[in-house]
Amino acid sequence: MSVYGVIAGIGAGFRVVTALKNNDVGKEIDKPTEKNDNKIVDKFEKGDETVDKVIVPKVPGCNEKQDQAWYENAVVQIVKDFESGKFKGEIGRGDIEAEKNALEAKEARGETLSATEKAALNAYNYLLTIPGAFKQVATAAGGDQNSISQTDAIAAKEKLPALKFDQPMKEGDYTPSDWYGKVRSNGKTHQGTDYAADEGTPVYAAENGTVTKVVHYEGNDHPNYNGATAYGTYIEVTHRDGTVTRYSHLQHNGVKVSPGEPVYKGQEIGAVGNTGYSTGSHLDFEIQDKNGNRVNPKNYGIA
Repeated sequence: MSVYGVIAGIGAGFRVVTALKNNDVGKEIDKPTEKNDNKIVDKFEKGDETVDKVIVPKVPGCNEKQDQAWYENAVVQIVKDFESGKFKGEIGRGDIEAEKNALEAKEARGETLSATEKAALNAYNYLLTIPGAFKQVATAAGGDQNSISQTDAIAAKEKLPALKFDQPMKEGDYTPSDWYGKVRSNGKTHQGTDYAADEGTPVYAAENGTVTKVVHYEGNDHPNYNGATAYGTYIEVTHRDGTVTRYSHLQHNGVKVSPGEPVYKGQEIGAVGNTGYSTGSHLDFEIQDKNGNRVNPKNYGIA
């Protein structure tokens, strides 16, 4: 069983093996879950409109925020699969099962799955295993509960709460030490925001998304700049609009997530370190738009 978080069915119940953090790693829950099929429970703001919020299916052993992250990962994956041409027309459980089996066969041969493939495998297992998950996507546009069309997948994505990014560290845990756009002594413009803090201070995901890269590097290169290791240990999270957040100079042994894992806003994903080209312990936080351009975090409401 892979440690990056795969849902697997066991008899009448369900087992979730996740790489969430600390004592949750490898935690197994073996009991049926309650169905939550398109139940409307709340209202939330999305742009200028107030829309219905749908309870997402329950993942055993996870809290509501984790449930939402798993559901979003699955919806985004199915939309991508239609957009790429992998899926066409209407798909049933068998189509998803075939893609899941192909990825598991690749892994069984000893081949390493990419972060993208791990995220897809997580999504397929989620849709096939969690009660109400497939149906929730299938009926998003009012269609047949036994098949998912591209229209269904897009409708499900459009019903997701609006993205609203938050600080990657808690107030009081850090001191702002550098900002986006500042011209440094070497003439280079800083492309992120720095948060000075003690080593080991928790770092949190700024929004729901999927971990798409984890790079480990335990050395400190300063004052000898090396572009290949400048970020030290870092994590990248891709969000459903294509935005990528990067968390750099982390403690080498402080990373709490794995590639392909869905994460929720406010989830602890790492710890402040002093790795890479760094003059002191801090977090370097960057945001890239869907075109790969590093942009000012203030554009996303992060001061």
